[in-house]
Amino acid sequence: MDEHTNTRAGQVRVGVLAMQGAFREHAAAFDRLGVSASYVRTAAELDSVDAIVIPGGESTAIRHGLVRGGLYDQLRTSIANGMPALVTCAGMVVLGTAPADSAPPTFGVLDVTVSRNGYGRQLHSADSVIEIDPSIRGDEADTSLTVPFIRAPRIEAYGSGVEPCAWLRSGPHAGDVVAVRTDTIIACCFHPELTASTTFHEAFLRVAHDRVQLGATR
Repeated sequence: MDEHTNTRAGQVRVGVLAMQGAFREHAAAFDRLGVSASYVRTAAELDSVDAIVIPGGESTAIRHGLVRGGLYDQLRTSIANGMPALVTCAGMVVLGTAPADSAPPTFGVLDVTVSRNGYGRQLHSADSVIEIDPSIRGDEADTSLTVPFIRAPRIEAYGSGVEPCAWLRSGPHAGDVVAVRTDTIIACCFHPELTASTTFHEAFLRVAHDRVQLGATR
């Protein structure tokens, strides 16, 4: 992470939803970047952060946890109103609009249609090579990254306000879009937090910083 990005990232208070999934691994990724991410389990903790990470896990369990904790409406409204969000695996399902498997929509704030476990169940989980758009990768020359797909959702469609930013490089699903972004959201089908790379976390910090700075000028 370059000095300029690190300086900007330090101005953003990052929260990681800590109800299920790899929230510790996300926090560790930010820690490697010199950013202390706090765990979010309550309304007060959500109020204390500028940006939020929703980790993978099980989307229904995450949704039920949000309801039990009284966070569902608050988190949905915050993201809909522009709170930057990095969502991985099941987190994408939580933000999506109309899962293809007819499960009830959750937040509906990200215009993607996904099929849960679209790349297979646990038995089919594997590492795959993806190609990353320069908008995520920044100035790095190597645009490929090996990432784990664990009971991963598959993107079936996305709206005009959503930009693809990573694709499967090879295999039977080569060319599939596996990550998308908007002005305030980065959503991945895979688990970047389970790799040594902080590429997606760095990109998210840039998004969050820009959003925080924009809010500060209004």
